Amino acid sequence: MRRYKTAICFYGNLTSLQAEKLVELSQLADVEIFACGVVEKVEYGLMDLLEKTIENATMILKGTGTEVAKGYRMGDIVKYGLSTDQIMVHPHADITSSLMSVLLAKKERELSTNLRFDLVVVAQFDTDYDRIKTLIAGHHNLLDLHGTVKCKRFKNHFDNGLWAIDPSLMMGLSKDMDTVGRFHSYYRDGNFWKMTGTSDLDPGLKMATLGSLLHIWLSMRQLAVIDL
Repeated sequence: MRRYKTAICFYGNLTSLQAEKLVELSQLADVEIFACGVVEKVEYGLMDLLEKTIENATMILKGTGTEVAKGYRMGDIVKYGLSTDQIMVHPHADITSSLMSVLLAKKERELSTNLRFDLVVVAQFDTDYDRIKTLIAGHHNLLDLHGTVKCKRFKNHFDNGLWAIDPSLMMGLSKDMDTVGRFHSYYRDGNFWKMTGTSDLDPGLKMATLGSLLHIWLSMRQLAVIDL
């Protein structure tokens, strides 16, 4: 059975314990790991641990949108395009910023090496890593994955019965997962709401869970959801 070249892209809130667990996954064959974690404060030991394990590792300082170690250098601190006010308006902006950032790092890797990953797995740091290993070890028909995102899908009764996805684990072809990452720029700028047909949505929906908002985004970008 053919082994696919796979990128695993980790995003979301990051702790030292989770960084240590990444060492195991970094040993898998035909797998390259990318990570962008949201942290409460800059922990230089945590960044050192990440960089020893993963070449493509960055952090975002929670509540500022400041990305640390852009370009994989601790001293290179850049403003990533978010303000504190925007994050207060958009409650998931730290998380979606790290989602976009890690997928951009994956894309930069593809462009610099003139390759494209066969499969891209996007996972939050606290996801069960055995689930990830089982997922990438399975047999996948790449033609069947075209235009789809594989993830858990369910009715979210906390968001008035909206369909939602479980954003902790998603998989698809590289170009389709790039579309998932672009959600952040539309969400941050407010264009996401305009694309739904109104700029004055129910405030409850604006505070909806990330899973519900991502499901709406995938539908607008004509990406089908396939259950894991």
